[in-house]
Amino acid sequence: MYRIVAFLNRKDYSLSEYLFLNYYWILTFGGIIAIFANVGWFSGLLIPLLIYVLWFKSARKPVLSYSVLDILWLFSFIWSILTWLFNSYPNQGILISYCFSEQLSYMFIYWVVRKNQKINVDTIIRTSYVPFIITCVLGIYLYYAEPAWYVAKTADYSTDFEEWEFKRLRSILDGYTIAYYIAIVIIFEFFLYAKNVIDSKSYFNIKVLSNRNLHFIMLLIASFSLFLGIQRSAIVSIALGFCIAVYYSFKYTKLANLSKMYVLIAFSIVTCIFSIAHMSDAQKLFYLNKVDSFTQSGSDLAKERLVLNKHKRTYEFMGDGVGRHNMYADKFNPRTSMRDGEYMKILTEQGYGGAFILALIAFYSLAKCLKNFRYLSFELSIMLMLLISMIGANPISTFDKHPIIYWMVLAQIANFKKNNKYATNFNNNRYL
Repeated sequence: MYRIVAFLNRKDYSLSEYLFLNYYWILTFGGIIAIFANVGWFSGLLIPLLIYVLWFKSARKPVLSYSVLDILWLFSFIWSILTWLFNSYPNQGILISYCFSEQLSYMFIYWVVRKNQKINVDTIIRTSYVPFIITCVLGIYLYYAEPAWYVAKTADYSTDFEEWEFKRLRSILDGYTIAYYIAIVIIFEFFLYAKNVIDSKSYFNIKVLSNRNLHFIMLLIASFSLFLGIQRSAIVSIALGFCIAVYYSFKYTKLANLSKMYVLIAFSIVTCIFSIAHMSDAQKLFYLNKVDSFTQSGSDLAKERLVLNKHKRTYEFMGDGVGRHNMYADKFNPRTSMRDGEYMKILTEQGYGGAFILALIAFYSLAKCLKNFRYLSFELSIMLMLLISMIGANPISTFDKHPIIYWMVLAQIANFKKNNKYATNFNNNRYL
């Protein structure tokens, strides 16, 4: 079996470590049983539980050296608690309990990564390849086949959120989920090429050649799925990640292997153009409208998501309570969820104080990545992707928008010391 499958050696990990590192397998399996068996709680319950178990097991382990990000994490957590103490609202107790089982639980993976080098973004992404292909292929099939039961299920979802959502490729996951899943994998692949990990000198080794072709095919499938999903922030993030990878390659590896990415992009463009001819009229109209809105009014899109009075709410220093406007809030207090922008949600729930802490976290992490660009260029790309996605999605507070990746990347930035060389181990060849 080719190493692109990237199964972990069970003997190297505890059960909780092993399960968590197969995060995308859990997410994919959860999506499958949600679609086919109407069981939607599996992955959303298991992942937070695993995080708390891993955090408890690592609680007594020391941190080798503390970072500014550790202090900012502590400020963010304490501030979240204070927003509950200074506010009172209907169903507050149950919303707080939900918050501990979702939004706040994701924060604790930060300390797991800080203390346990086995838990890292590198391993999670590499073990995601097979579930990634499964998700994309299923998505492409369901997008074009449009089985009646799937259309009905998607339409039911759309009536609760956005009417146009069913026209995107969604697969077994939410449209935003699969788009950022694709973005994370593609950006990681860019850096595999940019750092010359997929070595052109081994091209005539048949096993390496087969794996190189599998990587190439996987990226073609990913590009095609991204095209059908038409998530603008994910596309911008990938383009930005590509530019960073090109700059890295130009500066440090002399573009030794990146030329193959140009071929991939050319193939992807041809494939995407060809696919337009096979779209239904409704899908084609939706897609062209999205492209038009993206090219003609890109700045207006950001302003629309960030305008302060969009939700007709007041913004205060302490906010009105963390978790009060998460997606599940509508179950208890109808029409109170805020689903289309993390920045406005943080400003509403955590106030100006919480927004300031987020700004400090973003500024410090980006500054450290830029200062140590040679070693943290991949982390820089992922942080920029997450910060861009916060304009129109909630990647910190919503389970399926990959908040775990956000906190893990921050922990890897905090862990980085120059004598450790690379925060992300791109040269772990057993996965190539």
